[in-house]
Amino acid sequence: MQYITLESVTPDGLAGLANTAAKGGWRLMGPVLPVPHPMSETTYLGTMELTMEDMLDSIKYKQRSDPDPEDLLRLYATVRRRLPWAQVYEGGARRGLGRVPKISPWMRGETWLRHRTALLLGQIGRHGEAATLTAPAIDRENRVHGERTCLLSAIDHYARTGKTLPPDVLIDPDFPRGWWKDPPVSFRPDSRTREIRPRRPLKVGGQNVPGIDTPQWEASRPLIAPSGYVFTALRLFPIAEGTSEGTVWAQVRLWGIARDIVRNRERLSVARTKGLLCDDLPHAGMLDLKWWISTEGPDTPPVLVRGLRVVAKLKKIETPGAVRVQCTNTWLLRIDVDGSLVRWYPGLVGPLAPGRHTLKVSPCIRGSIYEPWTGEVTVRAGQVTPLTIELPMRRDSAWSAWQSTLVGRDYAGFNHRLHKPRRAPVLLLDDQAIRILWSHWGDLWSSVSTDGKTYSRPRKLPSPVSTAWLETAPLLALHESGRFVLVFVSDRDAQHRKLVYFTWSRDFRNWSAPMQIPDRNTQRWGTIR
Repeated sequence: MQYITLESVTPDGLAGLANTAAKGGWRLMGPVLPVPHPMSETTYLGTMELTMEDMLDSIKYKQRSDPDPEDLLRLYATVRRRLPWAQVYEGGARRGLGRVPKISPWMRGETWLRHRTALLLGQIGRHGEAATLTAPAIDRENRVHGERTCLLSAIDHYARTGKTLPPDVLIDPDFPRGWWKDPPVSFRPDSRTREIRPRRPLKVGGQNVPGIDTPQWEASRPLIAPSGYVFTALRLFPIAEGTSEGTVWAQVRLWGIARDIVRNRERLSVARTKGLLCDDLPHAGMLDLKWWISTEGPDTPPVLVRGLRVVAKLKKIETPGAVRVQCTNTWLLRIDVDGSLVRWYPGLVGPLAPGRHTLKVSPCIRGSIYEPWTGEVTVRAGQVTPLTIELPMRRDSAWSAWQSTLVGRDYAGFNHRLHKPRRAPVLLLDDQAIRILWSHWGDLWSSVSTDGKTYSRPRKLPSPVSTAWLETAPLLALHESGRFVLVFVSDRDAQHRKLVYFTWSRDFRNWSAPMQIPDRNTQRWGTIR
């Protein structure tokens, strides 16, 4: 059996190793690549075999800092091409949110590296490449695809550049061609009218015969504006035949975000001739439109629906810029610019024309303890302007005397982990300071405050506490001897079991080598003795 050390392996060297492994010279990833024992003692804690994700992550930790992003992108591309069928463990199985399906902890090497590449591209501002690499955003089952990488990247790419991506990036081109599962409706600057027709006319109303007659018919489609444009109004004309009266409803959302924005209605007879007007749209070029037609009752003469004509009013945004909004006390936000909704939740707000704009940031849940914040910001062409705000407390709130501080921001380096476990932070208060420790990007981070108002920049606990694997669920205590005692969960062993580890420190900066406590998989725990 041949062995290799990663002490001095560079991205180019690992790319060469991948080439060698592909030719059959090594046993790599299920079979696996053995590594020497000295490295196991420091980072692997007894692990004697190294998988493909371990190889890539170990390079970053051996270099003590993040490699150049371009070097990593070349490395990912080489290994992805050479080892597409390798099985990679990416953390515990988790169930997706909303339309996101359950995600397996195991991924093919090609899929895993493709999403890792997209994650890195997004962090260096190349959102369009990230979306294209992980397309489609919506799969053929009408669900948000995989890790939501494509969906979020497409939204950020549009916000930053004003450019919309091709329809096959947004929705699987093999989507079943039903009414509500059709591809997006794309507009052009010289063609702002589109007709949406089903494969066959649909009957609404009738004699209420089960399986034949229905009192209501509904459908939905994504609407995509040309690059450099935003929608300012939509006028909807139902294409229908029949004498029965009814109602046409329309509901508009930002594309990919399940929050209603506009909900209008009009009498069917009026909508046929004058159209149903939706003119309070968000400032966006990617929308989800849902509409439905209902008759006065189940026992009425039928209306034959042949489709819908959509007339769009567009506005051109020249040389757009964007604003990156961050809030220090909540992430449940609605962000309006110049009176129009642009985004839900913190992140990139755009595309915006260069110049001064009025931003209104409001809590997006009822009964919030916060009040809206309003201010002005200057947008520059082709640039992203950072903006950090704090929503004021409501004066009648029982929390109005409290002060809040966002500690988890301004992280150094890049996030390389797809699986992001969420656990509560741990706080330790003594006579000298407030110490906070938490898990982020799968590593353990700390921050210290001596006045309770200002906190130090997040600092990652050094190796071998933080490793290329998962560290989460920390518990922190101050021993009577004056030492800080830290217990946490990690999946760093050979089988990637979630085991509990113990470490200690005298100064909260330098930590001992972690020791494994019980030799069994641990899911829930909460006591330091």
